[in-house]
Amino acid sequence: MEKKEKAKQLIELQNVKFSYSQDDDPGQEALKDISLGISRGEFLAVIGKNGSGKSTLAKLLNGLLLPSQGRVLVDNLDTSISDQIWHIRQKAGMVFQNPDNQIVATTVEEDVAFGLENLGVSPDLMKARIAEALKIVGMEQYRDYPPHLLSGGQKQRVAISGIIAMRPEVLILDEPTAMLDPRGRNEVVKTVLKLNQEEKITVVYVTHFMEEVVKADRVIIMDEGQIKYTGTPEEIFSLVDELKETGLEAPQIVELCHELRKEGVEIPNNVLTVESLVRMLC
Repeated sequence: MEKKEKAKQLIELQNVKFSYSQDDDPGQEALKDISLGISRGEFLAVIGKNGSGKSTLAKLLNGLLLPSQGRVLVDNLDTSISDQIWHIRQKAGMVFQNPDNQIVATTVEEDVAFGLENLGVSPDLMKARIAEALKIVGMEQYRDYPPHLLSGGQKQRVAISGIIAMRPEVLILDEPTAMLDPRGRNEVVKTVLKLNQEEKITVVYVTHFMEEVVKADRVIIMDEGQIKYTGTPEEIFSLVDELKETGLEAPQIVELCHELRKEGVEIPNNVLTVESLVRMLC
């Protein structure tokens, strides 16, 4: 994938702290002094073990949680200002790990329409937006299906479709494949990549599956409420031993390349998939 040119930051976190405790006990901080910028059109992956703070970070990005200290700005709108939350959530759409929690209607078409109805979109425009959103995620042939008849991956694509029909500028996905089998995970990852590369939607992708982020523009590793490492996928996956210290395992192909390098085989750091390793060795 070609590197995107540096663009204006769409989201900014300025010295953000967050605590779930009522008395703001520093020992209970889920996030500790996070500063981060996310550019328009960027695909940012956020990785970390359970309890690292990655899901808390995601929920701060569209005002589901408010920082205990610091500021979160979405297109220069401050999440701490209640009058701006509605506009922020139109700009930043959220997809959660369990699609059943976001599906509310009896057919796929009605489910995608739900958010548009809340926005007061006209019937003619709504029909066009639904068709477009379902086509983008490859679910147009299922528009009349009851959602409960769909697979997990298909349900998650419907949930994503409902969000992108509202035309957000950034799509935030909080472990969207955690409850899916490998086939469903692959469906969702391909859909998200398409949205980023073809529809130019900014993506913040939270996961603990390392192999899902090899095509991200940038990866940050969360550990104990802080950003431990940040870089391109190539830079991050070259830190095989450091990742293990944070409780993460590099993808198997990256582990294999790491071991081959130890044996003296010259393998570039940008080899992150089976296909690229086969081409290089041949």
